[in-house]
Amino acid sequence: MYILLLILFLVYVLLMAIIGYRNSKILIGKKYTKNEKIKNYREDLIVGWIPVFVLIPICLFFKINLQDVGFRIINFNYNIWFTVITLVISVGVFAHFIIQIIAYSVSEKHREKIKTELLKPENEFMYNVMLPHNIKEKKYWFCISLTAGICEEIIFRGLFLFILQGLFPNLSIVFIIIIAIILFGLGHLYQGIGGVIKTALVGAIFTCLYLVTDSLFLVIFLHFIIDFSSAFLIKEEKTIENKI
Repeated sequence: MYILLLILFLVYVLLMAIIGYRNSKILIGKKYTKNEKIKNYREDLIVGWIPVFVLIPICLFFKINLQDVGFRIINFNYNIWFTVITLVISVGVFAHFIIQIIAYSVSEKHREKIKTELLKPENEFMYNVMLPHNIKEKKYWFCISLTAGICEEIIFRGLFLFILQGLFPNLSIVFIIIIAIILFGLGHLYQGIGGVIKTALVGAIFTCLYLVTDSLFLVIFLHFIIDFSSAFLIKEEKTIENKI
């Protein structure tokens, strides 16, 4: 059972990396209309939920329930210092992104600084393809962020760590964290090497938070906040629809 689930998980990570990387190369430099970008967002939502709809029935077939993959009441059962450090870092990350949202809302100087950074050539894919530019796109981005928070955490934290602990019950927490963050980073290969490293580090925080709380709830919430905060990197401009 665990071997089959591990194979399915690795296939998912591989497909996620290949398809994401391929699409990023195809889409760079492409000029978007408003409807084309919305269409891509809709496809992202569907693709985001597919692995959950595929893997969850398989888990249920093997009598693996939602509690087994992380939908449990929060319970602090790890070493106190590891728990405290993880919570402090997680709160710090949360505060950073909340401050980013607030700064966007109140500071024109901050908005101009972020825009200058995003307009650099190396950020072309992020600026033109990924990030939302108007209210309608930001509504879709909210759904995409929620989808990523729920689906990726079910798969990369809940299910994968369940598989690892089932196959290697005595595996050190250090190796669990290392394996989890490497695979999470590789799954975001389309963001480039810098994106992979950044995502891997964030994945390490998610993994530690999941381990110390023994639950997916806070991890899903933090993941959602981090992703959705990107909607506040670009000021809504009515004319932007003609530029993408």
